[in-house]
Amino acid sequence: MRERHISPHGWQRYLDFAKSTCRLDDDTYAKIHFSDPEYVYWNWEEAEFIKALRLTLIPETQTGDYSAIVKENRLDAIDRRLLAAELPSLCTSDNKSHEDILSENDKTIQEHNAFEDVLINTIFDGKVL
Repeated sequence: MRERHISPHGWQRYLDFAKSTCRLDDDTYAKIHFSDPEYVYWNWEEAEFIKALRLTLIPETQTGDYSAIVKENRLDAIDRRLLAAELPSLCTSDNKSHEDILSENDKTIQEHNAFEDVLINTIFDGKVL
């Protein structure tokens, strides 16, 4: 198997993307090195390659408007990977990380479940609310 190589320029572009889309906080950004395999560089690299290829082959999609190729019935001739969405930002309006949002969602679900438990227990115990 061939060893993959990440150029320092490509790695820096990925870090900039990761930081701007809230995939890395400032502390992690300062610590990681491009030899760390745990980061999702290769997914980003694939998405960037597909985007560049799409813009080269189908320049009218530069703005994200695919109506021209839909109207011309060219969709059947285009590989679906070229139409894949770009990697989304994980930023929120108040700059919470994706993990923070998941944690808050878990807490909300737990509180909701606790309320349902109290409600069900009260009803089955014959207590009137």
